[in-house]
Amino acid sequence: SKPQGLKAFESFTVPLSRLVIADENVRTRDDSPVDDLASLIDSQGLLQDLTVIPTRGKRGTRTKLFGVVAGGRRLRALWLLRDRGRIAADEPIGCKLREAADATAVSLAENSGRAPMHPADEFQAFAKLQAVGRSVEDIAACFGCTPLVVLRRLKLSNAAPSMLALYRNDDMQLDQLMALCLIDDHAAQIAAWDATPYDRSAHSLRRRLTESKVPTTSPAARFVTVAAYEAAGGTVHRDLFGEDGAGFILDPQLLDQLVAQRLQALAGEVRAEGWAWVEVRSVLSYADTNTF
Repeated sequence: SKPQGLKAFESFTVPLSRLVIADENVRTRDDSPVDDLASLIDSQGLLQDLTVIPTRGKRGTRTKLFGVVAGGRRLRALWLLRDRGRIAADEPIGCKLREAADATAVSLAENSGRAPMHPADEFQAFAKLQAVGRSVEDIAACFGCTPLVVLRRLKLSNAAPSMLALYRNDDMQLDQLMALCLIDDHAAQIAAWDATPYDRSAHSLRRRLTESKVPTTSPAARFVTVAAYEAAGGTVHRDLFGEDGAGFILDPQLLDQLVAQRLQALAGEVRAEGWAWVEVRSVLSYADTNTF
């Protein structure tokens, strides 16, 4: 009932072409994407052996195939790497042998006994990799994600420790943590959270943290353009969790100067038409219009 010379629980290698999903695998339907897992295996190797049992044909005789009772997603990821030409069809795959009689129990144990990693642990793991010198691009390549995903997780890992603890203990939702991480000031994050205990929606937290900031979508920023503002030496605080290019102007005085310069240039064009009186203002209130 097992390969000659091998005992249950022993590890050995099996060509990928000889591995199939065992009928005893309790996860009868699993169509979840395995692209990320395939990228991890491609960069890190198969970190955990597949658990397999020997298979038998219709007449009860041993076949050359081995049925995977624990590690079906890993096997599908390996097939994906094979189809992409990343590994050979007969790539030797690390496996651990179990008795056929134990197959269902082993499969059930793997699928029901594993607790998922808390996202906060993943955020901090990314931060540890960066701390030892791994670049954002390198981390992204290792874990099969984009650099933006890595930057977002690093940003979340840098939340105030007390806020991260609330999230880890399920006392804060992910969208709330994302809102707080819009700024890097830990004291401001905590103050925003403590300010209104009865209204801690992500929208309210974002509004509270940014009410004194000038967004890149403001009329003034759109009039000057963010590109022109940055070309003049201005800096932008990018919102990693917002839409592409979203952020906040960090030098509003420079922005005001650029607005005034462009308005004066446009006023010059109007004066050239022959008008005797041309005045420019960046804001026109009701009181201003009432004087006319």
